[in-house]
Amino acid sequence: MQLVCLRSQIPSGTLYPVQYQDEKVLLLDDGETIRAFHRHCPHQNADLIHGHLQDGQLTCPMHRITFNLRQPNSEGYPWKMKCFDVVVEGDEVYLK
Repeated sequence: MQLVCLRSQIPSGTLYPVQYQDEKVLLLDDGETIRAFHRHCPHQNADLIHGHLQDGQLTCPMHRITFNLRQPNSEGYPWKMKCFDVVVEGDEVYLK
């Protein structure tokens, strides 16, 4: 388990970039839980920090592929985002 940030650092409803081991990761605090997934699109490696986030859906800025962040599959495509397990202890956010 690795401490990546404090929960109080993550603006609610926005993407927050962190480093986990050798991976670039995005965190999303949706008000109920914190989700963590690889920062780059599995289709052609576009940086998802520049994607459009709305209603739990993240749209890739390169090809407009949409991912459901509650179940990180792409809508109508075969790609799935790499996800990470999140552990929150008090204000500390860990990935494992």
